[in-house]
Amino acid sequence: APIPVGPSPAARVRVEAVLQGAPDLARVFDHLKADFPAVAMQAAANEAARIEGTDAQPSADEILADAVRDLQQSSGVLASRASPELLGAVFDAQSAILTELAQTDTRLCADYLFGGTSPEFTDFEAGHRSLFARSAEARIKATAEGRALQITKAAPSGDDFKGLEDGLLAKGLSSDEVSALLDGKTIDPPLPDERLCANARAYLDVLRTLPVEPRTRIYGLAAELLARS
Repeated sequence: APIPVGPSPAARVRVEAVLQGAPDLARVFDHLKADFPAVAMQAAANEAARIEGTDAQPSADEILADAVRDLQQSSGVLASRASPELLGAVFDAQSAILTELAQTDTRLCADYLFGGTSPEFTDFEAGHRSLFARSAEARIKATAEGRALQITKAAPSGDDFKGLEDGLLAKGLSSDEVSALLDGKTIDPPLPDERLCANARAYLDVLRTLPVEPRTRIYGLAAELLARS
């Protein structure tokens, strides 16, 4: 069988050039290359292959987003083993993105919650690079630290979830909405985008108010579930 040929040097140069033209993202991508070189190289190669032989412009935002998705899928469980500070920073960055999305377009907020793959979301991402650079940086740092420290966290207890549930109910969520957040149960009819977005923000807001030990246990579980989703 023929040996697969990767993207040409010219396509790779175009990808490198577009990254260097986006300083916020280039800094984060360099950090990724230092800690997870295979993930960074694959993301750049994927983008180079996409534009190979076309007039399409490479996208620094897509390169970094592709890399972060791959990092989460391949090594995301390691983030759950990071320190409470770096693990919390991952969710604080997500909260900042949700806050901006809620003020801009709740439809895009729902898109973000389900993976953020629409062209409209990609445009939003390109217009808010500092937010997404912060999120990517937080995830890279937590994953690298988790790999190094391997801090084992106990599973959340019933009392941990009770504290989270009580906080969500106090913010006005219904029992069904709380079950959807904590147990993955579906709501029929589905919630409108605005409510989905508000509930996700409430979840992160309440988590931030919990004592550090239960908060860290739930963050750890959430990081594992994100990596396996």
